[in-house]
Amino acid sequence: MKSPEVSRAGDERRDIETLRAEARYQRERYDLLRAKAYGGRAVASKRLRELQRMAEGAAARLKRAEDDRRRDPPDTTIRGGSDG
Repeated sequence: MKSPEVSRAGDERRDIETLRAEARYQRERYDLLRAKAYGGRAVASKRLRELQRMAEGAAARLKRAEDDRRRDPPDTTIRGGSDG
């Protein structure tokens, strides 16, 4: 059975990977619509601003999670054992 510290470290890694994927997805959606607008296609400026806001929000959540992890790295020391 994994110790709570090791499990927490794995959960944090998965959380950060999920945030990275979300940030990339939102940024790609924004970039795609922006490229369409630059290409001369009709694009609602409100939608473009909304996608930009969503991309910036996802990037901010990722940055905060990475900063928190750097400030307080998970303790992966395995405790217990009878080595004395």
